Amino acid sequence: MEAYKYDIAISYVSEDKAAAKELTESLSRYGYCVFFDQTESQLLVGRPLIEVLERVFSKLALHFVMLISKDYVRKPYTTLAHILPGVAELKFSVKLPCDEAERLLCEE
Repeated sequence: MEAYKYDIAISYVSEDKAAAKELTESLSRYGYCVFFDQTESQLLVGRPLIEVLERVFSKLALHFVMLISKDYVRKPYTTLAHILPGVAELKFSVKLPCDEAERLLCEE
């Protein structure tokens, strides 16, 4: 089994930073190693953000969590094409029903 640096990596936008921080703290209390950019600044300093996040989300973390909100779906840099170019190859273990924010993405 491949070893990962992080159990979970969290993708969020600045408007949802408080929720991301709360989730990070809760998961950490349960023993999970969580990538939260606010506590992992050594990985980000002097490097292109998109490249670092792509590496974290696709290679360094076992699970990838997107905190999808109305603000998240409106940002140009949070599309899966920017976050994870290889997203089509990923296997998702949990599929959540569409909520109001997700409807903006998956509306038929």
